[in-house]
Amino acid sequence: MKNSLKKIMAGVSAAAMLAAMPATGVFAAEESAFSVREVEAGVVITNYTDKTAEKIVIPSEIDGKTVVGVDNFAFGLVSQDVTIVVPATLTLDNLDVASFMTAAVVNKGIVEASGATTVNGVVKYWINDVVGMNYTDAQIAEAVSKAVAHVGDVAVGATLEETALMVVKEIQAGNCGFSDANLERLDLVLKTVPYGSVTLEGPDGTDAQTYAAGKINLKYVVTSASEYELGDVTRDGKVNLYDAIAISKYMMKDLELDDEQLEIGDLNGDGKVNLYDAIEVAKIMMG
Repeated sequence: MKNSLKKIMAGVSAAAMLAAMPATGVFAAEESAFSVREVEAGVVITNYTDKTAEKIVIPSEIDGKTVVGVDNFAFGLVSQDVTIVVPATLTLDNLDVASFMTAAVVNKGIVEASGATTVNGVVKYWINDVVGMNYTDAQIAEAVSKAVAHVGDVAVGATLEETALMVVKEIQAGNCGFSDANLERLDLVLKTVPYGSVTLEGPDGTDAQTYAAGKINLKYVVTSASEYELGDVTRDGKVNLYDAIAISKYMMKDLELDDEQLEIGDLNGDGKVNLYDAIEVAKIMMG
């Protein structure tokens, strides 16, 4: 019994030590996959680098700043079906027309529909056949060249759908010489691309839920604490060291937990999330 208690306390102590580490620590590993830009209300996600992820948990805070939005194609390199857990902090004002569009969506909705085998062919189909413009092959090639130059090394070794998505993203961002009027036309048509490969999960009544309702086949699953295992504070589908670290960070006031996370983190049911809950997580980790 004493040895077991020592192991538990050692695990909790390790979690506390990791929680005190700077952003290069273990807990920052998942957050480090996100790139952000600052806005007045907090930060907006601009990019997510783990393209093999099947479930992505957007934190409500990154580096102490509230996550309020997601830019166009921020999850663009994800090439398979994915579930994205969204916090209640996201606002419609900071969600773009293609915030949750992925390479998988682009592949089904644009690349496969085009029948093209080159990026130029995909973009030509998108710009001319779908949007209804009349760009020449030379103009298409110039736009693609500008887009690829702008993303740089990221395009090296990318698949056709990934490269096509990056090009469309750069065009939508206004980096390829398109007029404002044409960019507005592109946005309007982009709204009609069906999803099907993306599921959003989050609390009921959020702006993200309203956003999903305005998209074609973008599923939104309402979640509650009961749908997560008690102790799964990070809501990644498992109880592990990251949950103990999250509780430790919360105790040290280095991390805020939303109401759902506080309910999940209260393992002993005393209405608080504290050291005793971290110990319970350690017990679960030890089986």
